[in-house]
Amino acid sequence: MKITGIITEYNPFHNGHKYQIEEARKQTGADYVIVIMSGSFTQQGNIGITDKFIRAQIAIDCGADLIIELPAIYATASAEVFSKGAVRILNDLNSIDYLVFGGECANIDILTKIADASIQNSMEIDEELISHLTKGISYAEARGLAFKKFLNDEEYNELSKPNNILGIEYIKSLKELNSNIKPHVIKRIGADHNDKKLNNSTLFSSATSIRDSLFVGLENFIEISKFMPEETNKQLLKTKGLSFNEDMYSLLRFKILELGPKEISNIYDVSEGLEYKIFESIIKSSSYTDLIFRIKSKRYPLSRIKRILIHILLGITKEDFEFLNNVSYVRVLKVKHKDTLLSTLSKNSSVPIITKFSEKELNLLDHKTITSLGIDFHATNIREIISNANLNIDKTNKL
Repeated sequence: MKITGIITEYNPFHNGHKYQIEEARKQTGADYVIVIMSGSFTQQGNIGITDKFIRAQIAIDCGADLIIELPAIYATASAEVFSKGAVRILNDLNSIDYLVFGGECANIDILTKIADASIQNSMEIDEELISHLTKGISYAEARGLAFKKFLNDEEYNELSKPNNILGIEYIKSLKELNSNIKPHVIKRIGADHNDKKLNNSTLFSSATSIRDSLFVGLENFIEISKFMPEETNKQLLKTKGLSFNEDMYSLLRFKILELGPKEISNIYDVSEGLEYKIFESIIKSSSYTDLIFRIKSKRYPLSRIKRILIHILLGITKEDFEFLNNVSYVRVLKVKHKDTLLSTLSKNSSVPIITKFSEKELNLLDHKTITSLGIDFHATNIREIISNANLNIDKTNKL
């Protein structure tokens, strides 16, 4: 039995995602495709446009065999932490043959050389990065300069492309875990995930551009729908309320004012007095978009600011992160072949595979897993409050 893993967000699931699942199965000869997916909030700092169970069901309907939730402690973190957490879970299953990801670069050797350079020169790169940041240049530019002397021109050209960044982090994580899982890159078609425009020429567009178009309203749904498979379109049309980052603003105002600068300073990833800027900005801002642009700086790009705001919303502290930064468990959201696939994984996995939340099953879990699951549940409920939907769906949903 050959099993391939994919790490993703599906926010929302679009044509490119369906293409990736199909190509992953074809190019690796996989019998099963397992997906690790962000839950209620994502690595790009966004709220799930629909709840995680709907997004998981769409993926199953479009060809995936099993959807696992990436714990919120990883799903809302930097690319490095996001990648390490997801790769660790795949590795702990002891059943995965390939990790497939999309990239602007289709040459796995180039991405591997960049990953090797990052591992071998990590201390010097970190020192160079800090040195360049103190000169007031942007994080992206500082990162590029820190790597420059360790890469040739071809490698350097691929370093900062959005999808390559995650791919490089996946390869690094596999190497650092001494994993037997083989990385496999599929050439990305169409727009990258930061693209703001729909790509009519290929019918492959980014989740960002689709979300932005949906935020304007469902009036132009026919135009947007061609970028998503029918399974996604049906679910979006029947979902009572789609959720967008602007919907988080009122709750964020409450949380930031409630905490105040001193408590905000304890939130994960807040440093260098950023707590004061966050507090001052929430008083002056008029919307979520206004808020993030008031906080943004060369040192703190929008993606990091958006993740920090989610950490505030969920109450994830630096202490939480230190305690949970190597937690590993398999929380199943949806599965197609329950008997055959889950049975095989259960025999090989070195971490718990969680399919239900009875008191008996929860009592078998350690304190770290219980704590992380508590954050996952809290994230789900926060999302449902923002969406004005039913609470505690983690405990009522069935596979």
